[in-house]
Amino acid sequence: MSLYQLIFVVGQITIGVPALILLLVTLVGVPWVTKWSLRSLGTLTDRLNKVDFEARGGVVNETGLPKELLRVVREINLALNRVDAGFEKTERFFVNAAHELRTPLAIVQVRSDTLPQSEEKLHIQKSIKRLTAITNQLLDIERYRQNPPISKKIELRHLLSKVVADLAPFAISEGCEISFETDVSKVSLEGDEALDRAFSNLVRNAIQYGGGRGDIVVKVKADGSVLISDQGIGTAGDLHSRIFEPFYRVNPHGSGASLGLSMVNEIVEKHGGFIELKSSPDHGSVFAIRWRNALQIAGRG
Repeated sequence: MSLYQLIFVVGQITIGVPALILLLVTLVGVPWVTKWSLRSLGTLTDRLNKVDFEARGGVVNETGLPKELLRVVREINLALNRVDAGFEKTERFFVNAAHELRTPLAIVQVRSDTLPQSEEKLHIQKSIKRLTAITNQLLDIERYRQNPPISKKIELRHLLSKVVADLAPFAISEGCEISFETDVSKVSLEGDEALDRAFSNLVRNAIQYGGGRGDIVVKVKADGSVLISDQGIGTAGDLHSRIFEPFYRVNPHGSGASLGLSMVNEIVEKHGGFIELKSSPDHGSVFAIRWRNALQIAGRG
C-alpha cells in the first residue's frame, strides 16, 4: 500500500468512526435523554387526568414535581379554584332563583283559579304548570348534584313493580294499559333513592307520549337491563341523542318541562349505567337502561 493510500484509509477511519458514533448517539441517546428529561411531564399529565369535574375542589398534587413545573402547576390549581368558585356561584344562583320563583308561581296559580272559565284561563294554567315543573326539576337536579343520597343495595324488581303500581292509575286515565314483566326473581345493585325518580320519570314519559293507546311494558331482563316500551308517537332517529339535552323538546308546543330525561340520564350515569333508545315515528319507543357495573342477579322469574 502506497503512502497516499494509507493516508486515505486512515482519513476515512478518522472521519467515519466519529460519524458513526455521532449517528448512534443521535438515534439512540437523544430520544432516551429527552424522554428522561421530560419524565416529570408524564407524571403531571397523569395527575391532570385525575382532576374530575364532578369532584369539586380537585387540584393537581404538587408533591415530587420539579421546581421548573411547580409554577405552572400552581397557576393551573388557581385556575381550577376559580372555575370551582364560578360553578358554585352559578349553582347557588339557580337554586335561589328556583326557590324565589316558587312563591310568585303559587300566588299566580291561586289567582288563575279564581278567573272565570275560558280558553285563556286554560292556557294560563298550562303555562303555570310548566313553569312549576321546571322550577321543581331545577331544584331536584341541584339537590342531587350537591347532596347525593346515601347509597344502599336496591332490589330493582321490587322498585320497578312499585313504580308501575303507583303510576297505573295515571296510565289508565290516559287510555293506556301498563304491565310489569321480569326474567329474574331478584336483581340488585348499589344505588340510591334517585333511581326511583329516574324510573318514574321514564314511565311517566311513556304514558304522556303513548298517544292515549296501546300497552306500556316495564321489563327486567335476565342481565339486569330495564326496558320501558310504549306504542306511542315515537321519535325520529336523528333526535335520539338530543332528547337527553336540558330544555330540548321534540314538540316545542308540548307541556313537558324538558328537564326530565336530562335528569334521568344523569342519575343513570351516576349509577354506572347508560340509556339506549330504539324508536321511530308512529312505532313507539323502547328505553333500555343497561349497567356497566356488576349486578347481583338471582334466579329466573
